[in-house]
Amino acid sequence: MSKGNEKKERKSNVGSSIKESYGSTSASFRRSLASFMEFWNQFKRSATGMTGLALIIILVIIAVAFPVIGNYNDIKNWNNATYIAEKGLPALAPPEWINLISSKKWPITKFVKPREMILVDLKNIRTNTSAALELLKYTNPQLYKYLSAYAKSIPKNQWKTNPILKNMRLGLSQTYGDRLEVIAFDIKYNYKADIPPTDVVIRWNQRPASPYLTQAGVLIIFVRPDGLAVPLAPLNYKTVTKLSESIIRNGTCGSYCAFLFNLNNYFKIINAGRSMDAWSYYGLAIYGKNQITSFEEFRLSNFVNQLSKETRINFKLGILKPFMEPFNLTYSPGFFYRFGKALFKKMNPQMLAGKGPSLKGTYHILVLELVAYNQTKGVPSQPPVTIKKAIFQGAYGILGTDRISASSPYGRDLWQGVLYGTRWALIVGLMASTISTLIGVIYGVISGYYGGKVDAVLNRLAQVIYSLPVLPLLILLSYYVGRSIWNVIVLLIVFGWVGIVFTVRSMALQLRENLYVEAARAVGVDHGRIIFRYIFPQVLPYTFASIALGVPGAILTEAGLSFLGLGDPNVVTWGKILHDAQAGGAVLSGAWWWVVPPGLAIAIVGLSFVLLGYALDTILNPRLRR
Repeated sequence: MSKGNEKKERKSNVGSSIKESYGSTSASFRRSLASFMEFWNQFKRSATGMTGLALIIILVIIAVAFPVIGNYNDIKNWNNATYIAEKGLPALAPPEWINLISSKKWPITKFVKPREMILVDLKNIRTNTSAALELLKYTNPQLYKYLSAYAKSIPKNQWKTNPILKNMRLGLSQTYGDRLEVIAFDIKYNYKADIPPTDVVIRWNQRPASPYLTQAGVLIIFVRPDGLAVPLAPLNYKTVTKLSESIIRNGTCGSYCAFLFNLNNYFKIINAGRSMDAWSYYGLAIYGKNQITSFEEFRLSNFVNQLSKETRINFKLGILKPFMEPFNLTYSPGFFYRFGKALFKKMNPQMLAGKGPSLKGTYHILVLELVAYNQTKGVPSQPPVTIKKAIFQGAYGILGTDRISASSPYGRDLWQGVLYGTRWALIVGLMASTISTLIGVIYGVISGYYGGKVDAVLNRLAQVIYSLPVLPLLILLSYYVGRSIWNVIVLLIVFGWVGIVFTVRSMALQLRENLYVEAARAVGVDHGRIIFRYIFPQVLPYTFASIALGVPGAILTEAGLSFLGLGDPNVVTWGKILHDAQAGGAVLSGAWWWVVPPGLAIAIVGLSFVLLGYALDTILNPRLRR
């Protein structure tokens, strides 16, 4: 046989051997499916692997289903102070389930809409004798008896021109205006906790002043379950108690309407009849350089703080009188610091110190508004101030709230942040680990397959990169290349591929000596096909395990950068939440719910992938399996 025929026969035999070894495409698919089923049967018997897989499935569902189970508006406006303030969640509120482990029950944050009642609406006082007499009945009962009897003694068609009645109408209209309204907003709150609300907020819509508006004022009255009415003004609380009882029960002011026509009983809300002013003691809160102007509010805490600075002792005594008089207490400057708590305590000598049992039951907050116009025609259909809602702040939600700044009374729902952070944890972890691992595997296979000078150069380069201090470099590069989540992922990939190279290289050095690899080289199969067809599949099981084990490291690195303030400020991640907690003094404030949930979430994700990775490594690594 000639040498040419021998060579052809040898190639034919090698080709037949390779074809017999790997079979047709369909046969290869069947073998792959059989191998997978064999792997799955072993994996199902691993409690560690199934636990990790179940956790990962739950995490993926949370990440994908967030638009359904979460509030995406909260995430889009995570750093929007106006949105957060308008939402009105309390700052540093513990989760609602704290009542399951706390000996003293927290109040749950409640949003309450008021009941609006028109107590008085007198029109055309200047020309309408009946309206004028109605007003006179409350403001001057003795004169009312005389003039009402006089009006009945003359024909009704003479009322308009009669000089006595005309002077009565003119005098009243000059004092009160041509139209007079008294409106009550009743806010009902059922209090069942042991701890008073952390704050009480009343939100209102304020409109531009009408050109016909002459005077306006508001009065806030806390009506307790024991019937005591506490006006936030130095008024006769016994009269206010009877007035409040009539309004709450009957929706009218009854015989106490005269009390409502005295403007000295109100805080004025207009400035020279031209524009609305902030209520005395009820000013708008300012956050840094941005003033919240899209809503206006009364906060009990602001009221207490302002009155604690008030220099008029008689003014303070007038407000504290309902709590001091029954026990003959003498004034102490510290009383006002606990005034907000005293409103929710049973009557006792220590209530102004914030001590004593809570007074549980139904509370009413009455907001009374008096509005006077110099004419009836052209008057707006709505008053200048309309109460929108009240917020009784306490525990909130599943994971509580944080706060947007050290001075802010508002916070964000941490449950939304932790839920949404799952998405970015998986994106960062899986992308960084998968891409860096694949790069490292391909790099190691090429280095081990070629050997010689190629292996020496590639191996030396990998050793140099492996010796670099990764975290300091990541911190520097994150600072200089920009605080973007995608920059962080790229940097994790750039520095994360080296760890797996040396193991894969050693595997490739062994695999290249196998007979089927030498046979492929003998028949002229190109190196790329040999690497990706015959060697790479052999290291793929190890690759899968390495990807799973690499995810926790990527997530922890991103969380570390975000915690140091080098993460993306526009992306809500668990690391960013921890950074905000550190900056906001969560530990010093005792707000453990701001720190523990994101930290625990990082631990759970890391644990799930570690469990999966160890299970894969045990099944796919022959030495561990033995």
